[in-house]
Amino acid sequence: MPRLRLSCVRTAARRITQAYDVALAGTGLRATQFSLLVTTHHLGTPTIEETGPNAGLRSHHITRNVQGLIKRRRSRFPGRDGANAK
Repeated sequence: MPRLRLSCVRTAARRITQAYDVALAGTGLRATQFSLLVTTHHLGTPTIEETGPNAGLRSHHITRNVQGLIKRRRSRFPGRDGANAK
């Protein structure tokens, strides 16, 4: 993909994410966390390791977002990374 097109795609992606962040501002969620909540809703009660590939991300990329969701008790992730989290 030519650099100019890639730059346009990145700019568009940032603007879309910013629009979601504005829309979600009252919930305390960021767009990335919302996306993870939707993914976990569709998967049931997945482990962090199952969530990553289904969200199109590697497990280590979602850990920070998942930990924030667990702390706010918005989601559960059984297994070693989220054991007994409610």
